[in-house]
Amino acid sequence: MALAVAAFLQLPAASSYSSSGTPIVLSSEQHELVRDLDLEAHVGSLVIDSYLQNSVALTTGTPVVEVTLETVNGGHHRWLIRVGIESGEWAARRDDVASSDGFQAPPPWLAWIPAESEVFAQRYRARWQLPESVRATRLTLTRLPALPTEVGIAVLGLELRP
Repeated sequence: MALAVAAFLQLPAASSYSSSGTPIVLSSEQHELVRDLDLEAHVGSLVIDSYLQNSVALTTGTPVVEVTLETVNGGHHRWLIRVGIESGEWAARRDDVASSDGFQAPPPWLAWIPAESEVFAQRYRARWQLPESVRATRLTLTRLPALPTEVGIAVLGLELRP
């Protein structure tokens, strides 16, 4: 019965583009992630799952990554991933991290216990809504060059939604 209802309603696909699996770590050595897109569908929002590494000393709100979505008509939509807002330290629950002066992490989207660890790790989900649906041609994530060399961001998932 549910299948018949879904077929009748012709529900849209959950996402136009999705990438998950092995995390891609943006660091001082690999500072950019570029995905050329060949999408038939329009994009209405962008979702990024990530966590930061060695970011405890950074002030909440410090920009870490610039996200750029290019469109078929030459437009550019830009957002920032900032410390403690769109992403946070993976080890936020570890005592030495959680007790650091001024440390703040956003609510985690998912927590897990890594192999050979006794502390929960956290990952975070950021979602941006576009003012209107667009046809996207390229997605770029750029680690900002002013960051300390030890700071990294692991990108665990990218999703473009209708």
